[in-house]
Parts: sequence; structure tokens; C-alpha cells
Amino acid sequence: MKLDKSILAEIETAFGNVDRPELFTVADGDPETMDHEALLNSKNRETLTLEDVNRPGYNPMTECLPPGFAYYFPTLARLALLHPTDPWYWYASVLLDKLRFYEHGNDFHRYCNGEQRSAITSFLRHILDTRHSIVSASLDPDDFMHCYESWEAGRSVT
Repeated sequence: MKLDKSILAEIETAFGNVDRPELFTVADGDPETMDHEALLNSKNRETLTLEDVNRPGYNPMTECLPPGFAYYFPTLARLALLHPTDPWYWYASVLLDKLRFYEHGNDFHRYCNGEQRSAITSFLRHILDTRHSIVSASLDPDDFMHCYESWEAGRSVT
């Protein structure tokens, strides 16, 4: 079983060279989207905090476009691996919303290259292996497994 620092190193290798995008969201003039854009533009990988992204009902990552999500993914993965004081507020459950597949697939999956997809698959497997009890307490385990299996099935798709 991999240690957290090993999986985070794999994520850093896959995503660490992603350039910071000019825009993180559609920036369509919607006040909430513009707030999210301003927050994401004011931060970087070292300064984005759990408090910035783990606010129920007001999460800037829900509006984040794939290039911005890829830029921040090493930070988001690190935040998801933090042990929550309350399983209902575990960041991995929020992150799962951007990683799950819907009937049209997943825009972030389509954006990622093979190395990035493989790193995300490893990251999801790591969560299952090391935080199974938290997954069971804070998520629908079947939903998480479906997400993992979808990334696993498409890890090398180009």
C-alpha cells in the first residue's frame, strides 16, 4: 500500500507542470462565478486552503474549468487526504463531484493525458485502500466505486 506522500508525488509528477490558466471559470458575469474566479486568481498551489474550497454550497471548484482544475489538482489531492474532524465535511467527497462520470462522461477526464488519468486512478485507489471507513461514513461507497472504475477503465484512453 502506498503512503500519502508517494501518491502525492505521483500526482505532482503528472500535474506539476500544468501552467496556470488566465481564466479559471467561464467568467460570464454571474456574481457567484465572478467571486469564484477572483478567489482562484488570488491563490496559487501553495496558498489555496481547505477553507477556500470546502464550503458546502459555495465551492469555487464546481465552476472551475478543466485547465484550472488540473493546475490546482496537486493541492486538491493533498486537501482530500487530510483526515476530517467530521466525515460529513471530508473534502474528498466534494472533490468526487468533479471526478465522477455522468451520462456525457467527464470534461476533466477528457482534458487529462494518460499520465494524469493514471495518477488520478491511483489516487482514487489509494483513498479506497487507506480511508475505506471514511468513504463508508461520508460517501455512497457504490458511487465512489463507480467513479474509481470509470477512471480505471479510461486511464489510458487518449
